[in-house]
Amino acid sequence: MLSTLLVLLPVLIPQGTTVYVPDDYGTIQSALTGVAAGDTVIVRPGTYLEPGIDFLGKGATLVSEKGPGQTMIDADFQDSVVIFKNAEGRDSVLDGFTITNGKQWDGGGIVVKREGLTGDAPSPTIRNCIIIANEGTGGGGGLAISDGASPLVRNCMFRENF
Repeated sequence: MLSTLLVLLPVLIPQGTTVYVPDDYGTIQSALTGVAAGDTVIVRPGTYLEPGIDFLGKGATLVSEKGPGQTMIDADFQDSVVIFKNAEGRDSVLDGFTITNGKQWDGGGIVVKREGLTGDAPSPTIRNCIIIANEGTGGGGGLAISDGASPLVRNCMFRENF
């Protein structure tokens, strides 16, 4: 008679890595460039002069450590502040920042649009942000959504955008 021995081994589910700005990476963009899908970038309090932060299609979470009252991303009127253009999904999360001084044709603060004519439109999650004093010279000063994009925006305040 044969007997069967069943051995149960724990299944290892990879957990995302957590990195800190400015501790592990000097800038927010370098952190987003360096992480992988499922990772979290925590940004310490302060003002970060970084125009054109691009999620690069990654399903990563970018979150401030202390919320929008203490953590600001300022584009110094050089570009949009944050860009989603590479088919980012709901797992691409922007959480807890003041987004300010962005300037672009569309989407001075945050722009959510498909890059090119093919591929999926982005649908990131944007929550707990203050979007203030951004300029969209063609429209969408605080937030521009185009090309079938569908961001999930929760608990955000929009003020003084034009």
